[in-house]
Amino acid sequence: MERSTGTAERPVALGWSRTSRRRRSNPPRPPRYRWEGYTRDVDALPRGLANSHLAVTARDGSRALLGLARTISDDEAVCYVQDVLVHPRHQRRGVGRALMEYLMDRYAHCRFLLLSTDHESSPEGVRNHAFYRSLGFLSYQEKEMSAFGLPRVRAPRPGAERA
Repeated sequence: MERSTGTAERPVALGWSRTSRRRRSNPPRPPRYRWEGYTRDVDALPRGLANSHLAVTARDGSRALLGLARTISDDEAVCYVQDVLVHPRHQRRGVGRALMEYLMDRYAHCRFLLLSTDHESSPEGVRNHAFYRSLGFLSYQEKEMSAFGLPRVRAPRPGAERA
């Protein structure tokens, strides 16, 4: 859904629903396994979803959540795929691919469609790299680009406050 529509939710193909940034209802809680980054602070995911450019969910016929993807974007030059989460019971069944293909179509006009994932030396990274490559993604190095990030755990900068 486009942010300008103001419509909270409507079904799309494969039982999906999509939520715009304007939706401020109770988003799904993260599952309580393997997602330490989300489960450590369970209130962070709803805040992150509310501040996302777009959040897309895949659901089954009973509306149970199968997977979720969300983006951060200016909707012109850059789209960053922040999360692609698929419940383990539904992995390798096309849910993640359907979510990603939707995002690839939705943001086809953007100059950059970017994401980060685990390093390929990790067990999750091996699987994730194969998945993203199957969708046509290349590493930054293969695109003759570089990416930079601050360490996950870092001391606050003196005088810096969260806005």
